Amino acid sequence: MISIANVSVSSYQCVDGTNLAYAITYGGQLVGWNMSQVIVSNLLTMLAPAGTVVIGDWPAGITWTRTLPTPIINGTTSLVGAQSIVGISADQSTIVLKTPNQYWGFSTKDGTSLWNLTLNYPVTTNEEIPLGGGVDDFLVWNAVASVWDCYSIKTGAFLWATPSVSSSPWATTWTVYYSETNDLNNLYISAPDGTVRAFSLATGQLVWQSTAIPSTEDTENVLPFAYGDPVLVGGNLDEYAGYSPGYQINPVSRC
Repeated sequence: MISIANVSVSSYQCVDGTNLAYAITYGGQLVGWNMSQVIVSNLLTMLAPAGTVVIGDWPAGITWTRTLPTPIINGTTSLVGAQSIVGISADQSTIVLKTPNQYWGFSTKDGTSLWNLTLNYPVTTNEEIPLGGGVDDFLVWNAVASVWDCYSIKTGAFLWATPSVSSSPWATTWTVYYSETNDLNNLYISAPDGTVRAFSLATGQLVWQSTAIPSTEDTENVLPFAYGDPVLVGGNLDEYAGYSPGYQINPVSRC
């Protein structure tokens, strides 16, 4: 129906059910964007026959622009624009950006800076999760303490930490490969030690832990959940045991 041209962004996130999106440009700016402005700005959209692909101009949809702060990566200032988007609050008021160890909250209304957070422990790529589903929090894996730290999307405040999994070394090697889900009451996280752990979303405390399935085929001596992709339906949690299919590691992964 429409093709959007002249898009130049390094990270973006759409808001489901709306015309709105937010993006980080290669020029180091956070922008608010509205699809309806792109359509209105292009008269061909109104004149073109039904089914015709119309070319829209992406910059026409920009509603506001905010220059981003220069992040600090590995102890030194980095290029502006190195941030990426973590998530948006349920009421669509706050958008969170991140680099390793640093997080920022901005107003989705006009890009006003709301809060910033610099962690005192190292965080690597793919080790933070926006919870979504109406839960205005995001998680960061703290590899030093082997815990999940939970922070508020709206304020950046620290809320809770899960119990440490340091007693299970394979669980401490965790990185995010679609290995979590929640039901608005509990958070379910699978780990390479072959267990699924349920944590309370209110307090972070451990609710239950599954028993690992023994196996001599894998290094962990259990069937690992390294690429979990859990599916929660009707009170049942279906889990994927094994590594990413893309790695093509034998033995063959199983469900």
